Amino acid sequence: MRCVSLLIAFEGLDGAGKSTQLRLLADYLTRRGLTPLVVREPGSTKVGERIRNLVLTEEMSPATESLLLAAARRELYEEIKSAPLVLSDRWVYSSWVYQGIARGVGLDFVKQINDVPRADLLILLDLPLSVSLERMSKSDRIEQAGLDFYRKVAEGYRSLKSLPETLTFDATLTTGLLHQSILDKILPLLES
Repeated sequence: MRCVSLLIAFEGLDGAGKSTQLRLLADYLTRRGLTPLVVREPGSTKVGERIRNLVLTEEMSPATESLLLAAARRELYEEIKSAPLVLSDRWVYSSWVYQGIARGVGLDFVKQINDVPRADLLILLDLPLSVSLERMSKSDRIEQAGLDFYRKVAEGYRSLKSLPETLTFDATLTTGLLHQSILDKILPLLES
């Protein structure tokens, strides 16, 4: 099933700097002659953006939320599967954490409904929950879920550190230092 040559996903608590670090890596790679396809989850397709709006604004059951996100992800995968290099702001890991663990629908269910490959590299931006809560805008339904929910999310992200594709970075570093730290680990892997 895998067609994408290299899929790099950025994950972490809200406010960890995923979007910023993804953009900095994309700009760096572009300046060096690579053209990464940059996507976000959910979203980046017409269907995905509509699902994103639903999930962020409408109340629904955790199972429905999980199914909608899986549909958006599958739609996105259909569009990116022939790309040689993809940088994704979140990937299937978010559903493992947010719906599987924090919403309580179960990892088995979430893994079963997400028929997409795992990332080749998972850039996990590790941020203390207290810092994440300070940085969060609480502008959408998920960000308003409460402290107990976000404790479970933080626990879920900690569990991703043991995956073989995971590279963990300290998201309390300044933007520049974090970017350099990511480059130091990513570039040797891209050149091999």
